Amino acid sequence: LLVSYACVICFRATHLLGSRAAAPAATDEQHSASHGSDTGIGEFLLDLRHKGSVPRALVALTWAVALPFFTLWTLIGTKWLWGVLNESPQCVPTSTHLWFSGFWLALCYIWIAVHVALCGVAWTLERRIQRAESDLRSIEDEDVL
Repeated sequence: LLVSYACVICFRATHLLGSRAAAPAATDEQHSASHGSDTGIGEFLLDLRHKGSVPRALVALTWAVALPFFTLWTLIGTKWLWGVLNESPQCVPTSTHLWFSGFWLALCYIWIAVHVALCGVAWTLERRIQRAESDLRSIEDEDVL
């Protein structure tokens, strides 16, 4: 459980650091267009083209290292809990410990599902940007340059 807690805290810290690092790159026009809301916080994990190296590194760390590790650790935790339930239920002090562990694993799976959905949205947005860039390059000629 402790590694799982640490992972959630690291996820959150990475998101907050990345959002703060990406915020200065946002222009005043973007802030006024969003009616005063901080676009960096809402879009940090969705934007795969951050201008700063820190937000880019944190997004890469989140998608390439943190999420796979957290998923693997959650699967291992599930296997361990299942093993305890089937092989040595007497080793658990009270049923509350089992309920808490099961509840925490359920929250972890929800966290993973949300991040997988965010990853899908980020990938879809990136594909749309790439397609738009390709379309612009296809109509580009000497007069446009």
